[in-house]
Amino acid sequence: MHSDISLFISSLNKAGIVASRNPIESTKKAVYCNYRNNPDGSIRWIWPVESKKADFLKFYHRSGLKPRVFATAANLLSRIGLSGVLSDDSFFFYINDDNYSLIKYAWDSRWAWFSGTIGPNRKSILWRYDKNHGSGTFIKIPFGPQAEENLRTEAEQLQRLQQMQLKNIVLPSEQMTGNGCLQLTEIGECSKRTNRFSAIPFNTAIEWMQAGLKKHHYETSTFARDLGNMLLQLRSLDDARISPDTLGKLKMLIKKSCPPAMLITTLAHGDFTPWNIMVKNNQLCCIDLELSRNHMPVLFDLFHFVYQSNIMIGNKGYKSIRQELDQLFALPQWQTFINEHGIDIEMAEKQYLLYTMAYYLEVYHRQPQWHIQVSWLLKTWDEALSWHLANGIVPARNLLLKDLGVLLKDKRYAVLKWTHQRLETLPLGADIDICINHTDAKKVLHQLNNHVLVTGIQIQKRSFMMQLEIMLYDGSVLHLDLISKFKRKSLVFMDAAEVLANAGENRYGLKTASIEDNFAYTWMFNWLNNNDMPQRYQLFFGELGIKSGANLNIMLWRKYGLPIGSYEDVFLQNEPLKEQLLKVLAANSENKGLRRLWNQFEYLVDTVTNLFPGRGVIITFSGVDGTGKSTVIANIRELMDKQLRRKVIALKRYQKHGARVLNNDIETFIPSRSS
Repeated sequence: MHSDISLFISSLNKAGIVASRNPIESTKKAVYCNYRNNPDGSIRWIWPVESKKADFLKFYHRSGLKPRVFATAANLLSRIGLSGVLSDDSFFFYINDDNYSLIKYAWDSRWAWFSGTIGPNRKSILWRYDKNHGSGTFIKIPFGPQAEENLRTEAEQLQRLQQMQLKNIVLPSEQMTGNGCLQLTEIGECSKRTNRFSAIPFNTAIEWMQAGLKKHHYETSTFARDLGNMLLQLRSLDDARISPDTLGKLKMLIKKSCPPAMLITTLAHGDFTPWNIMVKNNQLCCIDLELSRNHMPVLFDLFHFVYQSNIMIGNKGYKSIRQELDQLFALPQWQTFINEHGIDIEMAEKQYLLYTMAYYLEVYHRQPQWHIQVSWLLKTWDEALSWHLANGIVPARNLLLKDLGVLLKDKRYAVLKWTHQRLETLPLGADIDICINHTDAKKVLHQLNNHVLVTGIQIQKRSFMMQLEIMLYDGSVLHLDLISKFKRKSLVFMDAAEVLANAGENRYGLKTASIEDNFAYTWMFNWLNNNDMPQRYQLFFGELGIKSGANLNIMLWRKYGLPIGSYEDVFLQNEPLKEQLLKVLAANSENKGLRRLWNQFEYLVDTVTNLFPGRGVIITFSGVDGTGKSTVIANIRELMDKQLRRKVIALKRYQKHGARVLNNDIETFIPSRSS
């Protein structure tokens, strides 16, 4: 027997339907049911076998192609008595004669049960049909004290809203019953749902946004008090599942954000989402007001709808949220509303984000098990924090580097030539070399493309690596080399799988290559490119302890057969040692036979692919002598060369009409001046 069936039986009894799993003296009538599971194997819906209606769809959000196809199939199969095709299994339970008659005749054998979402707010929902009135009723059944309190809140808020006599808002009638259950009339029949806020009729959205509209001094508002208390609780939050980087960003945004003097508030739904609101006859139907609150910041529900629809339906991330919000607030009607009430949109979104994160982080902390959507929410909130911090608080490049560490956490990788601390400490102009397999590299690229701070990525693909030039929305640039194979031309000089296997985490949680692999890569990369090891790496490796130095000496002798006195002997180019190195590498199985031919073919393809780079740019500086052109040109050349990694040729021309030179993939600076 599925463990959740006992939960279902318990829910029925709490709702007043006397039921048992096994026949006893008071319950002898059997009711046969189908059930369908969630992806994690828990029961999602239960419905009677004999029903010819797919009433479990009352709990299903049908907006989108796949949901509509599923709903259509479910309706057709149920109509011909084959709803069992959609079930994962079936079972039966027992009820007494009176309840059996009630279900079979008064309900016309039409009912469905939803198990609810795991957490402290969890409640199950029983929908049943009323044959006499031709309508349905929802019965919400709480599983704990927090859920009971939420249902009482919903009943109170429905009464308060009904007293406001809103013209374009339709709300269910409510009745608290025994055991903390809440009974609600069905209002969504023949209504339409949408995943886009802009599809909600503007007059209904505005009426809802202005329900209970008031102005308060921020410092004395209930919102400021509640938010302050929740944020105070977060200080002691200790949960390994919640990234300390996310908490750090949250604390920084709190510290750097200056609250407004005045706060515009309204009554907020609290869970204003595509599955809790519907449109019918140009009116807005609202259900599930369990998290409704008074005196919440204006536009709170708007932000919640946009956030939740983009995260929970398709996990689209904050970049998609940002685009929808920008498009929405660009509409003339919303601009008029915002200007009329003097709303600071950025501040309103920050208030929403801080409140929502403070509330739900505490909720999720109390949950022993998380559903996958929690991870989606945390990731998107983290990106939203990055966006707001990047607006004048923290450089976008630093934030992206911090987020890159989060993107890499669930992947096998090793950072190479790393002489810094955390990722965000990477100096301007420096790039990152990361050993990572090709599949994970593509995942990283996809995630970076969808990051809200990234405006574009130029990709240079080779058979063994991807070079990424990441452009950020504030104009800064980050260069990232994702290396899946260590090659110089057609010569493989290291084993990437071995580098990944030897990698370990530093004290900041960053996976770096071992000392031996790091040294071998830095040394051979430079030697095979006919360079000495750069001075900064000579200093870094020269300061290693006695034990590490001895290990490098052993590696150079045993692995490469180099007759050296100290590993420092390979800091500078040495032709005899280099010849020995090339012999050892050539004898490696990766550089012999068919593999050698394949490496040569890949190198040929890489070479041909890069024969036609993008066109360069000509920048001309003009001015009279003594104005500092040479200084400006030198500074810009340094910027283009070191930070943007562009090859630069600076030509000094003296001619009347300036000079024009075109070089592919070269940015040419040609200062000219009047003769």
